[in-house]
Amino acid sequence: MQLNELKNLEIIDLSNNRISVFPAGLQKTLKALALNDNRIVAIPSFIVTLPNLIKLDLDDNPIT
Repeated sequence: MQLNELKNLEIIDLSNNRISVFPAGLQKTLKALALNDNRIVAIPSFIVTLPNLIKLDLDDNPIT
């Protein structure tokens, strides 16, 4: 199953997964996204297109 298939997804925790880029297909319904302790180096511009996003956790990533 792909993230874009989860039409009512509001909270997702992808912490501690060695992710280096933001997951594709994030839904507009998303309210909380935890990506702490991964390998993300930059925040993509599409993050501003998530109007319901209240919490974004990016702790312990090598963001420049």
